[in-house]
Amino acid sequence: MKIRIIIPKLSLNIMDENNFIKFLKNPIINSYSNNLGVLHIVESQTDIFLGKHRINEWSICACHAILKYAGGNIKDYDLGDELEYNSKYLVHFNYVCYSKFKE
Repeated sequence: MKIRIIIPKLSLNIMDENNFIKFLKNPIINSYSNNLGVLHIVESQTDIFLGKHRINEWSICACHAILKYAGGNIKDYDLGDELEYNSKYLVHFNYVCYSKFKE
């Protein structure tokens, strides 16, 4: 079964050939907004949502809560830590969302 990935429209132009998508061997890639993409994970319509762009905390915190309640999570793509909120600049860069089956 191929891995299903959502890449937000804002991140499509940022992705490069050296990222982990190349490693996955021809995944199915779709593009949706942040909120809709996370809901696709909650509904098991996709496996991974990869955001490689700047996002305001208030734009992702509700999605994070819904995803955690459903058993998934959102982590910092570079550090591997769960996203934390109320940071100094109120923004996040490079994050990955996944279902409970991917942790």
